[in-house]
Amino acid sequence: MVSSLNLPGWHWGCLNEELDTLRQRTWRTFFRWSGVALGKAVVVLGLIAGTPRGVAALFQDAFSLREQIEGNTGELLGSNVGATREDGEPRHAGKTGGHSVWISWIAPSDGLLTLSTSGSGFDTVLAVYRRESPEDAEGWSGLESVGEDDDDDEDDHGAGWSTTQIGVRHGIRYEIAVDGYAGAVGAIRLTWTFVPRNAPFPVIPGGTPDQAVREGDPVTLSFNLPAIDGAEYRWYRNGISVEDGEDAVLTIPRFRAEDAGHYRLRIELNDVSMMSQPIELQINSEGQPQVLARNKLFDAVESTLRLEHHDGALATPGPRRSLRLQSIPIGVVRGQNGTQVFNTRHATRDPGEPTHCGMAGGASYWFGYECTEDGTLRFDSTGSEIDTILAVYTFEPPLTGYDQLQPVGCDISGANGRNASIVEFAANRAKMYLVVLEGVANARGIARIHYQWSRPAPTNLVPPSILQSPSSIASAVGTTVELSALANGSEPLSFLWHRDGTPLAHATTARCVIPTAQTNDSGLYWLEVSNAAGSATSAVARVEVWVPTRLTTSLTPAAPAVAAGSSVTFATAFEGAPPSAYSWWKDGQRIPDATSDTLRLSAVGPASQGAYSVRAITPLGEAVSNEVFLRVLEPPSLEANLTDQIVAEGAPVAWEVVVHGDEPLALQWLKDGIPIPNETNRRLTIPAAANDHAGRYELMVSNAVGSIVSTPLMLAVARPPVLELAPTPQWVGLGGHARFRVAGNFGPGAQIRWWHEGVECPDNHAVELVVGPCNSSMAGDYVVEISNVAGSIRSSPARLNVVTHSGLWLDRPSSRVEFCFVVLPNQPYRLESTPSLNHPWSMESEGIADETALVWWRKNSMDARQLFLHCEPTSAALR
Repeated sequence: MVSSLNLPGWHWGCLNEELDTLRQRTWRTFFRWSGVALGKAVVVLGLIAGTPRGVAALFQDAFSLREQIEGNTGELLGSNVGATREDGEPRHAGKTGGHSVWISWIAPSDGLLTLSTSGSGFDTVLAVYRRESPEDAEGWSGLESVGEDDDDDEDDHGAGWSTTQIGVRHGIRYEIAVDGYAGAVGAIRLTWTFVPRNAPFPVIPGGTPDQAVREGDPVTLSFNLPAIDGAEYRWYRNGISVEDGEDAVLTIPRFRAEDAGHYRLRIELNDVSMMSQPIELQINSEGQPQVLARNKLFDAVESTLRLEHHDGALATPGPRRSLRLQSIPIGVVRGQNGTQVFNTRHATRDPGEPTHCGMAGGASYWFGYECTEDGTLRFDSTGSEIDTILAVYTFEPPLTGYDQLQPVGCDISGANGRNASIVEFAANRAKMYLVVLEGVANARGIARIHYQWSRPAPTNLVPPSILQSPSSIASAVGTTVELSALANGSEPLSFLWHRDGTPLAHATTARCVIPTAQTNDSGLYWLEVSNAAGSATSAVARVEVWVPTRLTTSLTPAAPAVAAGSSVTFATAFEGAPPSAYSWWKDGQRIPDATSDTLRLSAVGPASQGAYSVRAITPLGEAVSNEVFLRVLEPPSLEANLTDQIVAEGAPVAWEVVVHGDEPLALQWLKDGIPIPNETNRRLTIPAAANDHAGRYELMVSNAVGSIVSTPLMLAVARPPVLELAPTPQWVGLGGHARFRVAGNFGPGAQIRWWHEGVECPDNHAVELVVGPCNSSMAGDYVVEISNVAGSIRSSPARLNVVTHSGLWLDRPSSRVEFCFVVLPNQPYRLESTPSLNHPWSMESEGIADETALVWWRKNSMDARQLFLHCEPTSAALR
């Protein structure tokens, strides 16, 4: 419900209709009229949600009459219909307005304040100010802009609502202005949300301005932020998080078309976050930072060449003047050829904007152009990633609305078989031309506007000719590459560079500059020069952009040292520009005839030792590798005349070996193949040998290039010999053999010696002594002697008895014949006689010592005149 009081300048039906579009809630309605005595006839309606302060606060046209809202959250409804702009009033958000209203808010504590005009009935401009000095309590003096917005990037409705976030401090008064873009008026809905904090949230001051850069240029985006402990940062491009954008400063090393668009910085502190105002980046092929295409018509024509009337209209060209706070002015192209690249992701369509080329679009961008001379002007959208609608308008200043636009030409990409929209016409230097590009069916994306001006074709034209073609260039990544050519012919000359057959839309002068060249910029380049009489093409220049060559040298085998006499190979690898020639160096001296990418050395010796490197000729000059030091070592060898040892138990043992080879040498004595702890010297000493020291000993020696093991050495440990079986007496007949045996523990290296009657038996050192065939001289005592390094032992004598068995001749034997033989005991014997006597013989025996005397006799008389008696044992074993 609104009052029916009829006041001049108010259109209640319109206002009522706009307010009714707002979300329905229970409102308290207030009406206040400040009379003409204030100098303005202003009536502003205010509706406030939340707990009111006696009466609801109202938007005020006059800054001096502004009222105050309170509370952490709330909504305030009102209107800027009939509001005006005061003398000296700031230009809110740097935009043309003219119908501003004011409200104040005092921060109850430190924290974050979010303001939004979402739901308002027109295209709003929102600005927030504060005063640092309390002395400047009134007027415009001391006002500092702390937040501003024209169109919220997140406003997908295209209604032109505004949102800003600011960090506030306890007790500070904040002045809030709501204006209408380009003089728009209507119902206002202002909402605020305050989040208290223990410390003030940082104010994001003005940062990098909107600007156009040249493709390939480095770009740095930042805000003049103080140090914030615990803050986290994140950059967004067109609403999408930027990779590696986690610092307060964002660096884009090489700006490309896909980088164009809106950039915003989000600051998150604990659980509270805020977004900066957007920074828009575009590409201008000529590097004019102030030349920008804009989402709104009036933004596009706010040129540094024009002044603004008090009513917001645009006047004729005049001196340069900055038109927005904390930013650079927006420029209009004047008499140049080039390309503008931008992103229409956040593009909208203004209320009242005409339907371009008779086709619905919905996401338009505007671009201003002024000719310095009459001529032919051409615009086209070649290279845009969306189907485009391209329209060109002009107007008679001052421009106050869309109804003043005068169509010049339009085109839709895809029509007439063309992939781009093209508009070409005869241009007048006295006019400004407004070019609008939008996507077919509301398409959004990267768009390109190429603009080219040419003079009317004169008579007697001279076709272009190439006086000097570009030269081939090899350059490192990140450097600036510049190609240039000289051409002749009637003006105006148009230039277009090509790479590998593809036109480069950004290279339209006699110079082609690649600011920070990358490897994908390599290719074949040439320049096409044209005028109304024809065209000419330069010779082809090759551009090679290389990563600087990095040479590395390796050694095979990959060891810090090699053995003398072995073969080694040095190999090289590279990254970046390929080498065309190699040379190898040792200790700073070039090696003759070593010109390949490898170096092989056969049978290296001490003279081969040193530092090796390789140098290579590359497209970027000479590259030098790292040095690899080759150390040539003598492998280990042993000089040892050592023998096995047999020692007595408890005796010392020592072996010492002479070792050759390059240090460091590692020595290790082994026993039975197992390393002996702590025995790592050339000399091995055993102070007192024990039985468990016996075994096989070796010395292993190694260094960096090899190892060797000595010939095995045997150690035996002996105890004095022990005789367990001694030789025994023997009785042997003539011609027989006697065997003396011994047994026992004689120890290692024992010697056995036999003795006969004190004389050593020759050539007999075995445990058994065989004597025979025996004769009487061999009879006697036999003794064995056994000795080793630990001692010796002798046996008791063992007698050898040699028994004779000779016959007995008797001449004239008597009637009683007696004779005696000495025979072995317990052996049977037989007695023979010649001639044979048939008479029996009698025998009796008598023991004498170890022998037995056999006495044979015959009692009867003998017949034979001679008798031979023979006695022999019947046991063959004794024969």
